[in-house]
Amino acid sequence: MKDILKDHIGNVKTNIYIIILLAVILFICSFISILPAIRNYQNIGGVFSWGDVIVSVSHPFIIGFFIVPVFLIMNMFVFKNDFSQNYILKNKSRAALWYKQIFQVFIGSIFYTLFVSIIVIFIANIFTPNLVNWNSKESIFFAITGTLSSVDLIVVIGVFMVDLILILVISEVILLGIFWKTNNYQYGWILLIGIFIWDLVIPKEFNLGLLYNRLLLNYKYWTTFPKELLNTAGFFIVLILLIYTFEHFVNRREFLNE
Repeated sequence: MKDILKDHIGNVKTNIYIIILLAVILFICSFISILPAIRNYQNIGGVFSWGDVIVSVSHPFIIGFFIVPVFLIMNMFVFKNDFSQNYILKNKSRAALWYKQIFQVFIGSIFYTLFVSIIVIFIANIFTPNLVNWNSKESIFFAITGTLSSVDLIVVIGVFMVDLILILVISEVILLGIFWKTNNYQYGWILLIGIFIWDLVIPKEFNLGLLYNRLLLNYKYWTTFPKELLNTAGFFIVLILLIYTFEHFVNRREFLNE
């Protein structure tokens, strides 16, 4: 595990300027994209809170158009040398390299999600001093759902982070797995864009979401919490199945960059 982290840190350092640039772009794009969502909820009426900002961010357009693509592009640079013949030969097997990449994706997604969460909290602090006021009839939560919730801010942030990590890792596993199969990122991007467009166009109420509309929290999510955690648990199973399915392609793949 120490060697895996050492390799990952080395890859990050090699591409540090690109990663910093993408992080700056993420911050700017997140700030710009979150503002309209916040205004929409403010127009509903009620007292705004940090929890409302988190719900505003948890939209397929913001997550799927800004946050996920930046993470995927970062990893394209981080993993660009993993597919050379010499690097593959350094590993015990292709499967070992695959699971090394998955571990690095998971670690990277945690730090990336922390960065995104800091941005969200920074933006929330600009707009309101209230943390979560969903137990008040003056809240936006009550104005939308007609119910009250005593959930704590730490729980809202925790669920947001876990769901975002799942979305990031699942997206990266799909992109990397298809690259192992086809030696081309294009097909993976086409599939992920298709998932994004589907979840953006099909209303969440239809219950036909594929990824974003299944995991991203909204006010309705918190009216049935913690029952909705079963949905999150289901996506952990989906992730495990994806990892094992793509391992089959990895084991059958010849050297990618000969």
